[in-house]
Amino acid sequence: MEINKWALQAFRVKAGLSQRELAQRLGVAHTTIMRLENGDRGASPKMGRRIADFFGVPLETIFFIHYDAN
Repeated sequence: MEINKWALQAFRVKAGLSQRELAQRLGVAHTTIMRLENGDRGASPKMGRRIADFFGVPLETIFFIHYDAN
């Protein structure tokens, strides 16, 4: 899934967390959060749901959801 890297960073900063702290709470490597925020990688649906649930927001708040018109 394509991430809105600015939204992820804003939620993380608002929560008072470093990239490393967020990664620890999500159970992922800190480089995963770094790469998401840099836009170097997207997130799997499972990771996207974990991040959205962690911040208590709808998936669409942090991720761009693309639907196939067909």
